[in-house]
Amino acid sequence: MSALLFLYRQVLQIELPYIVVRSRDGSDRHSVIVQLTAKGIALADEVMSVLFAQEGALLSEFATPEELETLVPLLRRLLLAMDAAE
Repeated sequence: MSALLFLYRQVLQIELPYIVVRSRDGSDRHSVIVQLTAKGIALADEVMSVLFAQEGALLSEFATPEELETLVPLLRRLLLAMDAAE
């Protein structure tokens, strides 16, 4: 599943009052504009800080910058392969 489709599905599932606002695009009736409210932005900031801390802890297991330089392209290939499989 592409990241965009995944995100769209997540927005549909978590559309909560005061977090996300959806509106129709006046110039394209097939498009929907999705915006975070101020509360949604604050929640996203909080979640992202936790995510970055966890990511940092996981990546700290790699001892050298060379290991990280090897890991990043491999992960990118994995994600692309997963998208292509769906």
